[in-house]
Amino acid sequence: MAKRFSLRSNTIASLVALALVWSLGAQLKSYWESSAALAQEHPPTVSEVAPPAQPEATPAEQSATEEHGQPEEEGALGIVFHWFNFALILGGIGYLGKKYMAPFFDQRGKAIREEMEHSAQAMAEATQRLSSIEDKLQRLDEEIQELRRTALEEAASEQARIAEATKAEADKIVRAAGQEIDSAAKAARR
Repeated sequence: MAKRFSLRSNTIASLVALALVWSLGAQLKSYWESSAALAQEHPPTVSEVAPPAQPEATPAEQSATEEHGQPEEEGALGIVFHWFNFALILGGIGYLGKKYMAPFFDQRGKAIREEMEHSAQAMAEATQRLSSIEDKLQRLDEEIQELRRTALEEAASEQARIAEATKAEADKIVRAAGQEIDSAAKAARR
């Protein structure tokens, strides 16, 4: 709740500061435009370089000239005030920027660093997986070669066993046939 209130008050303060800056900017703009217009309307001439001394006007005459719209000449105090006002506005903007923008940029920088670390970890994991898959593929080729060699050896041994079994079977048949022939010869003699 306190954070919410703080956010509201900070937002309101920021809006008020922006309104002040805007209004002061408008005043400065009108001042600069009026001084530029006066400079264009009354360019200095040789005869105006050293104006004749005029008697000082009484306060009543000064207020009368101000009411009739004649611009009041600004002295050093007015210029100092404008520079002080400019410095105050610039300081306010700097303060608000530091107060609100610095934490935002710090938080954003921290989030970017975390994302970079996360992506570096993901990249390391992917590289590790890739190397293990490449190792498995390399071993797979070796395993396939080993299986082929084993299959050829088993086929050769199976062929030799079948040849032996066939030879043994043929010998049995020859012996059996020989015994039958002997027994048939004995029977024929009897």
